[in-house]
Amino acid sequence: MPGDDAVLVRRSRAGDGEAFGLLFEQYKNLVYRTAFLIVGTAADAEDILQEVFLQVYRALDTYDPARGSFG
Repeated sequence: MPGDDAVLVRRSRAGDGEAFGLLFEQYKNLVYRTAFLIVGTAADAEDILQEVFLQVYRALDTYDPARGSFG
């Protein structure tokens, strides 16, 4: 899916909120499960999930599809 990620990032950079929503839907479970395994509580895992995607959104301009997908 690296190509799909690149398309969604490009659309997100252009202001397409739906594209960022698709990225979120695609990766939210992976991020949540990983966070939960590390911190052990649902509330903390949800906080981490929100923080991760906030940071992803803020760093969209630095995404390099040549380095791989988000997953």
